[in-house]
Amino acid sequence: MKYIPDYTITLSEGRTVPLLFKTWATKHFCLEQGFKVEEMYGHLDAAKIDAIFLKGHECYCKYNGFPFEATELDACDWIDTLGGYSGRGTMEVIEIFLAKSAGKTIEEYRELVELSARDKKPKKAEAEHPNAV
Repeated sequence: MKYIPDYTITLSEGRTVPLLFKTWATKHFCLEQGFKVEEMYGHLDAAKIDAIFLKGHECYCKYNGFPFEATELDACDWIDTLGGYSGRGTMEVIEIFLAKSAGKTIEEYRELVELSARDKKPKKAEAEHPNAV
């Protein structure tokens, strides 16, 4: 069975880097980072982004029978290609990773994030009078 990547990075020389985020990728990312899958959201920070990219590429390679030879330096180059840590492409890869980890499509994940943000936003009356009873 051929697995289609969840995201493909196109490097300046035209080479592509496919990323696949199956359960295996989430499990092994968490194991290598030293926390449980259910603790993942409390442990994510910018320093782990390259590891997410590497695990996505390793997952693609494993599932499709290709050798995995990428390094941390490669992953950092991929992030630079996508505009750095806060680049739109980097953020999209992180969203896909989190969505797939939760068993959601990217659209379902974005909807959950939007709903969560709305729930945390103070109501107009609370914002104007935070100490009102």
